Amino acid sequence: MGTEQTRMPFLEEVEEFLKELHFKIGFRDNVFFEDDRLKNRLALAELRDWGYTGQDRIKFIQSLTVANYSEGPKADNQNIPSQGNLWIFGLVIQSQFKKKKKLEYYIKVQLGSPDSNVVCISFHPAESPIQYPKLRSQKATI
Repeated sequence: MGTEQTRMPFLEEVEEFLKELHFKIGFRDNVFFEDDRLKNRLALAELRDWGYTGQDRIKFIQSLTVANYSEGPKADNQNIPSQGNLWIFGLVIQSQFKKKKKLEYYIKVQLGSPDSNVVCISFHPAESPIQYPKLRSQKATI
């Protein structure tokens, strides 16, 4: 019963996940958001106050790059059946109305099963600063 260890993926692994994520969102044109979670509902209300719609969250997820990577892949031990590994990213979002107002958002996603939408478990302001590890490519470590 040890603690779960998350290994640091190589740059190529994160790039491959993002490629699959962006393709699946583009193909299905939808993301399932866990909006029954209070944090996510409050974040959605705040984004609307900032001039964004619920659909803009999909655009934010599609804009994620390797630079936004924070953690993962992590096994999903809470949802049965699992919808895939969990990946965590951070993204600074700025209000469209108050240019000096911006927040770092915590985004936890998984690809979902092959015949379903991408699943966004968390999309809310970060509760603490997000760590962005410097990723290394396999070639750079040789």
